Amino acid sequence: MSISAGKLLNLTALASPRGVFEIAAMDHRGSIKKHLCPKNTDEECYRNLADFKLSLCRAFSGQASAILLDPLYGLPECLSQNALLPGYGLLVSLESSGYAGKAEYRTTELLENWGVTKIKLLGANAVKLLLYYRPDLKDLAKKQQLLVSRVADECSKLDIPLVLEPVTYPIGQELKNAELFAKNKPDLVLSTVADLAGLGIDILKVEFPVDLRFSLTEDMAFQSTRKLDSLCPVPWAILSAGADFSLYVRELEIACQCGASGFLAGRAVWQEALEITNPANRQDFINRIAVERFKRLCQIAENGGRPWYEKLGLKTGNFINPSQHWYAEYRPGEDL
Repeated sequence: MSISAGKLLNLTALASPRGVFEIAAMDHRGSIKKHLCPKNTDEECYRNLADFKLSLCRAFSGQASAILLDPLYGLPECLSQNALLPGYGLLVSLESSGYAGKAEYRTTELLENWGVTKIKLLGANAVKLLLYYRPDLKDLAKKQQLLVSRVADECSKLDIPLVLEPVTYPIGQELKNAELFAKNKPDLVLSTVADLAGLGIDILKVEFPVDLRFSLTEDMAFQSTRKLDSLCPVPWAILSAGADFSLYVRELEIACQCGASGFLAGRAVWQEALEITNPANRQDFINRIAVERFKRLCQIAENGGRPWYEKLGLKTGNFINPSQHWYAEYRPGEDL
């Protein structure tokens, strides 16, 4: 499989020297507002979220291979305060916070006045799109697939990678029965991968396919995760989805044994900090506990993760085939 020069440079920037993704995710908005903005004005809420993300960015930018930020609170603050250290990759989210439609019929909306072109122009290394997805809701699934294809086409034209984050959610009887949702989750996640991974994306940020809280053995976890790898034609990495840290550690270990190219971790690493009201104590938790957690995840990924390029059948040192006139053959007709 070949890869364009622009995507090659950007994917390399997102990964560790060994070629695995060790990405600190801090693009959350709605999921942390309830903790940081209980009764604040809009201006106070902005400041609280921006300060929190700045503290995370400073803590992880020396550890992570890349940082995932949102354009509302995290990106402007971390850029203005020079908190993104040289040599680390940057991903920026594209979607609006939350979802449109009913809770059982969710559609993803792109953030207004934002887009792939702006993310490319500011110098980011990848576009991230979160997609609420139920493969069994066929009409809705087709609409969501069209959105992915449209964004993927835009990213291809600008030669910037697209990281897709599909997230399943409960409907019907699953809303009142967590065990039923857990029972259905492997099929939901695997069908989601089958539907979306071939739509022109470059990295799949995917849910662990089995809820280990309801699994008596890990046999199904290994079986489902190996199936996920076989269904996915692009490099994939595990999201944390706010799981308990110890549980996420085991998910990552299994995923790396089954072909994952690392992780994009957020709340599992730092979510307890949201409950700490004293700023000094919160920063201490982030600097000590959260950073040590992140280091542990990096060790797992480094020791067991599959380099992203191997998933594409590429070998280091032979990513592209340059020629004497390579510069002229690269994206002909698109000189600026």
